[in-house]
Amino acid sequence: MWAPDGDEAFDDGSHLLHFDVEDRVRLIAFRSSEGFVHDPTTLSDLWLSAAAFYEILNQWHEAFEREWAATPKISRANDGAGSESPEV
Repeated sequence: MWAPDGDEAFDDGSHLLHFDVEDRVRLIAFRSSEGFVHDPTTLSDLWLSAAAFYEILNQWHEAFEREWAATPKISRANDGAGSESPEV
């Protein structure tokens, strides 16, 4: 199990905005606090060529799938959820 706490284990208040603009990609990232107020010191703005961005995204996806496939799985019956079907 990668995240026994569920989605909350990954929620650090970060946000990522992705815009396709012609042949480029603009990424704007920031972190927000309680009340969804953004922290200006965490603001990042990055432009990439669309070809580079989508190649990076594809490489990440392939690596993620390889890691996921190689990771031992547990069934729901063994994680306390009560289902007999394997978690996928």
